Amino acid sequence: MARVTQPSDDTVRAEASRLLKALGRSRHPKVSLPSGENAELPRAAADALLDALQAVADGKQIVVLGADRDLTTSQAADLLGVSRQYLVRLLDEEAIASYLVGSHRRVRLDDLVAFKAQRDEKRRSQLDEMVRVAEDAGLYD
Repeated sequence: MARVTQPSDDTVRAEASRLLKALGRSRHPKVSLPSGENAELPRAAADALLDALQAVADGKQIVVLGADRDLTTSQAADLLGVSRQYLVRLLDEEAIASYLVGSHRRVRLDDLVAFKAQRDEKRRSQLDEMVRVAEDAGLYD
């Protein structure tokens, strides 16, 4: 399953902002079912919905994929925000798991997400260390 949405209309962005504000105040968002019954969204679904509404309100593109999705190297590079060549180097170094389909490499989305989480955590800790060093040197206010 893959779905890509690009909000281009200011009306759509405004409606997403309105819904985001309304849902943001609720700790347990509910939806109205066709039967008229109200159902509480599971927390994970509510968080995903709030993230998607924020992206639409900001005019950003949204991509929804199943975690077991297999990606091409171009798709994986786009999701990481790196060049395809750099991604291939990471695959060659086995920093990210991949497999071949014929002569083409594929990357599982869940492996890519795990790599991204590790990369982001490493970046955060390095930035924290830089701030600590600057504070110790009296360079950070």
